[in-house]
This record gives sequence, structure tokens and C-alpha cells, in this order.
Amino acid sequence: MVSIRLKKRIARYPPLEGIRLHHARLYGNLIVCLLVPGDWGFEMIEIWGRQSLWSGGDEVIVRDGERQTKSGYSPLAGAYYSARLGVAEHLEAIGRSARVLVLRSVSGDYWAPLGTWVVREATRAAMQAAPANCNTLQEGIAAASRILGFDRWLPYSRLVPDLMAQRTLRDFLEPSA
Repeated sequence: MVSIRLKKRIARYPPLEGIRLHHARLYGNLIVCLLVPGDWGFEMIEIWGRQSLWSGGDEVIVRDGERQTKSGYSPLAGAYYSARLGVAEHLEAIGRSARVLVLRSVSGDYWAPLGTWVVREATRAAMQAAPANCNTLQEGIAAASRILGFDRWLPYSRLVPDLMAQRTLRDFLEPSA
């Protein structure tokens, strides 16, 4: 798989400098990508709004993620791999590694099942858009939630708590205030 080969190369790159937030819309799909400096890691959370095609009238939120490797097939199916490819292509192009959170919000405007190419192209468009640079992880999370219009996705994330607990070598070398 293309993204597996890309992930192996990305693992050798230095971390991204700074926290970046990208987003784009395509056919009722809003893709928000939060990139945080670090070794490769990927999490995707899908939010199917009440008015979306397959939600059954209730909001549906599903997540999946990985560190260096992925075991088993994603419950998000092809959308997961399509988003991962779009992000991996970007990281390969800039020669950096990152921990990545992709949020996909599906609205009622996505009324026809067009296939996973929509997610791939929306993610590519997001990664090509000028990023918002965030000073802190909390700022990035708040900005992502503002773009989505809600923060109900946050309790589903495993990456965010991991990032908040993560300490760096700099934390140990710099004196406490």
C-alpha cells in the first residue's frame, strides 16, 4: 500500500516544527487536520451529523488510530486509509513527521455515496491549504472545534490525552518556573 511505504519514510524525518491546523470542505465533508510535532501517529474521528445520509437521524461518532503500525482493518473502512494517504503525501513532500488528528464531519449535503475518493481529495485539499499555526495543543483543539462548530468529538479521541500527557526532553532540561 502506498501510505505504508510513505509511513516508513516519514518515520525517518525530523518532527514538524510547530502545531498546524488545515481544513477543507468537499461535497458535504468537512476535513480538519491537526498536525503536532512528533513521531508518526494517526487518528481519525468521523462525525456523521443527524441530517447525514447514514446516521439514521442520530449523530454517529466513530474513531480509529495507529502509532507506527496498524493492526486489523479500520472500522472507518476506506475513509481512514484515504485520509491517511492524503496526510502522508503531505508529510513526505515537506520531509517531516507528525502526530496527526483528522476530523471528518459529514453533513446532510453529502447525500450520495460517492466513495472514498471524496475523503482522499478533501484531505489533500486541506493539506494544500495554508495552515493556521497554533502556539499550543489547546489552541489547536479549540480552533479545530470552532471550525467544526462543536467539540463533541473530543471525548472520543485517544490521541489528544496522549499528547497532553506527553513530555519531551526539553521538559526535563528546562528549569521549572
